[in-house]
Amino acid sequence: MRKDWDVAIHRCQKFSEEASIWIYRREVNGRLRWKLLPVHAAIIFGAPVKVLEALLAASASSAACKDDQGMVPLHLAIRMNASKEIIEKLVEAHPETVNATDRKGRTPLHLAEKQSDETKTALLQTLDRTLSSRQDVKTPKVGQEEPA
Repeated sequence: MRKDWDVAIHRCQKFSEEASIWIYRREVNGRLRWKLLPVHAAIIFGAPVKVLEALLAASASSAACKDDQGMVPLHLAIRMNASKEIIEKLVEAHPETVNATDRKGRTPLHLAEKQSDETKTALLQTLDRTLSSRQDVKTPKVGQEEPA
């Protein structure tokens, strides 16, 4: 499958409203099979940072939206071993998503525990650097439960 990221960036700039349109598929019986926003799809398909930047410029709130599994884009980025830059952009866009839970009750930090030490370290360093100046976002340490 050919991925033309430059076309995606151009569409974000020219038709910014498309960045906030949900993409979904239903079963024959009408039950929702899956749903996601372009930002979710970009992460799943390994889009470069410049595509994510264009999507967030077009729809910053999409970084805080949950897909059909209850995952925000930060969950997916960690699960897909996205680059440190992708994780940084998502945390900068919506720092509160570090505490977002998916349908199984997992936060992005919980998912990071299952990743390689390199990915886990990169995420924690990014979170520490990005959130160190913010007093309004409480971040649990990896391995600790979220505050109630």
